[in-house]
Amino acid sequence: MLILLVISNLQQTSFMRYQRFSMNDGSILNMYKQPDVQFVNPISLSFQNIVGLNIHMDVQRYKLTEQYRVFKKHEQLLEFDLESKIHKVAFEHAIEYANKMHKEIFETHVPDDMFEILKSTKKRIHEKLIKRIPILDTMMLEHFIFSAYRDHGFSYSTFTTENISAGIDPRKMPSAVLYDEKKEILSSGDTALTDGQIKMAIQQRNTIIAKFVDKGEQWHCFFYTMGSITGKEHDGYKHIHYISHSFGVSREEVVLQLKSKRYHLKSAISIPYNRN
Repeated sequence: MLILLVISNLQQTSFMRYQRFSMNDGSILNMYKQPDVQFVNPISLSFQNIVGLNIHMDVQRYKLTEQYRVFKKHEQLLEFDLESKIHKVAFEHAIEYANKMHKEIFETHVPDDMFEILKSTKKRIHEKLIKRIPILDTMMLEHFIFSAYRDHGFSYSTFTTENISAGIDPRKMPSAVLYDEKKEILSSGDTALTDGQIKMAIQQRNTIIAKFVDKGEQWHCFFYTMGSITGKEHDGYKHIHYISHSFGVSREEVVLQLKSKRYHLKSAISIPYNRN
């Protein structure tokens, strides 16, 4: 399993955060990450993220080609602006890809019970409906979030919390770490930590990703840890957690718990989940 851990702040490009890292083996690592957002249109956000990310990646890839180096060397002889041309082509490709991805998301089947939870404010109904869902995956959850906004008026929020294991000072960690259990640890930046300490920090870190849909006082939250979606929490059972406004816990308390080092939300329900 390949794990990427980024400690330093990332620059923002479009709606994505981006940074290049020089790794200790001489390679270059490009990192893209979705920033935290509050009460937004998830369809627009996703589309702009896909377009922005793919434009940036296509431009960076093209600038590594021999053709680009030749054009750049003789740029003054060209009858067009090289940079504008590259971005125009990349933009057209990115729009085409974003439309394709969104079409696939909306064509992904989602159990009717997922949408029924948006129509009720009662805990027993939410519990009953959620427990009937056989399994979720990334595309299904995306479809649900998109349709909750488009068809039911629920905005979207998401945040990621990551805490390094106790005993490791985050300030001493490399700016980025690429860890593969079958290979050596690659890192960027100076650090006094040994590979063993860095490995322990990665393996024992606590990462939580939370996704909310909100409409007035009503909210529904799906969240997971790296342990829950890899099956390390409960003997190979890969799952995502669900909790809503009907469970007797305020949204503020749920956010506070999920941003802490150890959350306590015993009433949350587990749903089988495949991350794809």
